[in-house]
Amino acid sequence: MKPFKQFISEDIQFLNESNSEGSKMELVIVSAWNNTEPPKLSKKTKISPQAGKNIVKFLKQQGVTGTKAYKLKSMEVTDEWAEFWKPYNVAGGTKTPKTDIVIGNERISIKMGDAQLMSGGKREAKATFYAAVKNTPSVQSENLAKEIYLKLNKLSELTLTKEGGTREALKKGNDIVLEKANKINHEIKNMLENLFNENQEFKYNFVYEAMSGEVKFGDSKAKAIWLLSTDENGQNNKFAKIKNKQLIKKVSEVTNVDCRFKTMSQKIEKVKTGRYHYYGVVGLIAKKLKEEFDYYDGIFLTENIITGIFKKIKDFVTDLFEKVIEWLKGGIKRIMEFFEFEPDINFNNQINFSKI
Repeated sequence: MKPFKQFISEDIQFLNESNSEGSKMELVIVSAWNNTEPPKLSKKTKISPQAGKNIVKFLKQQGVTGTKAYKLKSMEVTDEWAEFWKPYNVAGGTKTPKTDIVIGNERISIKMGDAQLMSGGKREAKATFYAAVKNTPSVQSENLAKEIYLKLNKLSELTLTKEGGTREALKKGNDIVLEKANKINHEIKNMLENLFNENQEFKYNFVYEAMSGEVKFGDSKAKAIWLLSTDENGQNNKFAKIKNKQLIKKVSEVTNVDCRFKTMSQKIEKVKTGRYHYYGVVGLIAKKLKEEFDYYDGIFLTENIITGIFKKIKDFVTDLFEKVIEWLKGGIKRIMEFFEFEPDINFNNQINFSKI
């Protein structure tokens, strides 16, 4: 069962958003458009009594039409998005639409002054990461799998130190394999971090998904099409399609998306089945190494025998990694699953949209 604390932490953010000045402004705009009684606002609010009328006038000048406006409520996310919450249900706060209000056929996200780019915690950021990856062909190419193969291939070039005698070194085979495996794992992690942090297209797609919810909500009304930036007086307004390249570029420049990967701790003995996993494969290599030398236990190892053993191991590892690479060509998600990397995304989530 999901810890109660986690439910609370995810939904408190949603409640805070719902009570924000921006959320109140949404109600003000809806009532002004529908020409109904405005919502009662606390004395602490900075929203001007004329703000709603000013924004309605502005939107009509931008060509927005429609007889009715309404505030969009919680909406279901796509199955693709819900995958990142399994085995639990998607938290209520995660279902907050990117569209704040609907006017006629127009779906509008409203930002007032400093506002969050996106809500939600680590699962939301992880889902947004994979949505951005999906739309970034330059990080999905087979060349990446080939680069990883060159790194992995180092494990097929095992050479054991003869320090302390050959037989003594062979007893440490598992440790030597794991030491090399950890080093290669770190190199691949760095390679992936550089790939994402130098890729402007990925950062652009991350921001676009965070603002639009295209993958998160599919083509439901929860996917925002327009961005309205305003202030408490309903002035200094900007209205643009979220898909506008200049808009996304400006937002991505101040968002500063930074991508790091955490490596889940593993034991060399843990061999998983069903799918490839890096340390499971490393465990198979260590096992093969032990089996080959156990066969000659008590026998004097000549140079020819040792050479033959290492050729068998190298052939075994090469064949194993060729199969792995074919599987990794399936995309970034498989690569992350194989190495058990957890994307850790950091970005400036508080954006002053009035300056965009």
